[in-house]
Amino acid sequence: MLVAPSLRVEALTVSGGLIALLVASPSWAIGSVYARRAPLPPSPFMATACEMIMGGGALLVVSWLQGEPKVLDWASVSARSWGALAFLTVLGSIVAFSAYVWLLSNVPLTLTSTYAYVNPVVAVLLGWWLAAERLEARTLVGGAVIVAAVAMITTASKPSGGASSKGAGASRGTARPA
Repeated sequence: MLVAPSLRVEALTVSGGLIALLVASPSWAIGSVYARRAPLPPSPFMATACEMIMGGGALLVVSWLQGEPKVLDWASVSARSWGALAFLTVLGSIVAFSAYVWLLSNVPLTLTSTYAYVNPVVAVLLGWWLAAERLEARTLVGGAVIVAAVAMITTASKPSGGASSKGAGASRGTARPA
């Protein structure tokens, strides 16, 4: 709904961006679950710095392999683009990701995952407000579908009793003796 040039399924073309979207969501979920038990630095700021440096380094390698530095024209980068980069670097990466890392280690994962409700809505509204991006019906419907899907996933009832719920409690040290 958000990546097709029209609402027709046959108009959807498989592109690098679409593949990246399909890989990014499960990768983020797997990373979030792994981060709960991973040996991370005690400071959420240090953990954020390590993750940002590794992610940035990986993106630089991909950019270099695709030949992007050869075609980059620094003179054509606008002040608005530099401002957007600064905004995303400070608020979208450093502040928001540090908060997310802190939440991962201090609150239940189900509560932490509610970022997925807020982030898309905030991003769309900021784009509309600060960058004069158009709010089309398709964007609003696509956003509503995403938020509804996240709501269904995060509020789905868990199996009661059974080995899986006991095992989850035991792994966090919250299991009570029988």
